[in-house]
Amino acid sequence: MSRTEQEQKNLDLCVEFYEKVICEKNPRIIKNYIADRYIQHSSIPMADDYEGVFNFISHLEQNQKNANVLIRDVFVDGDNVIFFVRVEEEDNPTPRLYVDRFRVENGRIAEHWDIGQDLPADLPHGNGVW
Repeated sequence: MSRTEQEQKNLDLCVEFYEKVICEKNPRIIKNYIADRYIQHSSIPMADDYEGVFNFISHLEQNQKNANVLIRDVFVDGDNVIFFVRVEEEDNPTPRLYVDRFRVENGRIAEHWDIGQDLPADLPHGNGVW
């Protein structure tokens, strides 16, 4: 399935945001990516605005400096970009799995949803999670 030019731009924006802000834990450049009227639906306690995202990324910068964040798969459909992510933290032997969904509006991330869980130690099948 091919992407439209706009879908590719939306995907590129979200990948760059994830890599430069979340993976590199750089809260100082958040304003380059999120809309002025940013809406947050995260299961992680985070305010519904720029300051909420800034504080969350600052927390990661201070407390999870060596976390390894890996985007495992991406999907884009119009203004919606979805990531499947694996996070490994030094102080937690159990990796966390996340699904992040972003809605892009006018070249900025306008809305975010996520859901996360620990990677189960045992699965009832041999297919793996991702």
